[in-house]
Amino acid sequence: LFYYRPELEPILREGFKSVIETTLPAELNDVRLTLHNELMIQNFSVYPLLSNDFARGAVVLVDDVTERARLERDIAARSSQLEALTEASRRITAALERDEVIELAFDEMQRVIGYDSMSVWSRSGDEFVIEAARGFDLPPDPIHVPVDDSKKLRSILERQRALSADVTPNDSLPGISQTKSWLGVPLVRQGQVMGMITLASSQPEVYDSRS
Repeated sequence: LFYYRPELEPILREGFKSVIETTLPAELNDVRLTLHNELMIQNFSVYPLLSNDFARGAVVLVDDVTERARLERDIAARSSQLEALTEASRRITAALERDEVIELAFDEMQRVIGYDSMSVWSRSGDEFVIEAARGFDLPPDPIHVPVDDSKKLRSILERQRALSADVTPNDSLPGISQTKSWLGVPLVRQGQVMGMITLASSQPEVYDSRS
């Protein structure tokens, strides 16, 4: 085995020795090794081959958990992002010191998720109005966007759930002309959408369905 897989010798040598001497199985979990310049995470199970109560050899079972470990890390990261979004949404919805909380939301989102532009909107009837933005300049007069002018806004209003989407040439929302990824998070109070937070990035597929 070690002739064909020399990188396993420092990992399994002691396990083999223990199995041969004690005739008891051995487990090695979450072993990190590099193969072909790629990091892999594997679990090893070593079982004795017994003959007359003596171990004549050993069988090694290898379980590659690289993808599972990566998925678990992604889920943990997305959970942290969701908590940050939820907290920012709660604070803005219930804010008394509006400007201070919005600045806090800008900083927190940049730290946890990252963006090239972010905006905070309020809802006024069938329109959304930008209240604050970072990453692009706002004109002197408020920007009003009718809900029916944007599929993204209509989806957020009707579903009351966060929406991640690609930016298309037909998108006319402010602050996203040079971006490729978009995320909208509704601000909900007593079952009503009172506004929303939007994030945009110049990188594609930054805000997927797990954000």
